[in-house]
Amino acid sequence: MKRKNTGRVSILVGAALMMAAVFSGCDSSKELEREAEDVKNIKSAYAEIVTHFLDEGDASVSIDVPSQQKTAGWQGEAPTLVYLGGSNSGYPIPACTDAGQTYVVGITVDDNNVAVPNITVR
Repeated sequence: MKRKNTGRVSILVGAALMMAAVFSGCDSSKELEREAEDVKNIKSAYAEIVTHFLDEGDASVSIDVPSQQKTAGWQGEAPTLVYLGGSNSGYPIPACTDAGQTYVVGITVDDNNVAVPNITVR
């Protein structure tokens, strides 16, 4: 007995596999975009806190930054927050361990009056 539609079925299966590969790639790039958004928001919060410290002399302020990430850990390269002064040129930003967490961004002022980042995840 001769099969008539095996060519069409093969094409459909191949197309479905290609689409699955494309969509899985989109998910990982969306996660990288969410991570980049988190880093941008953390840096913005740090800048706002440092500005408040310079204007008011108050280092006790912190800002909650809701995470956009859906996957635990950094999918890309682990980011750092670069700040001026001190012996350390960059502060490593901790990774979320679960979706829906919040970054708490604050500062600690050292003996040289440098606003060292203080970032935790909760």
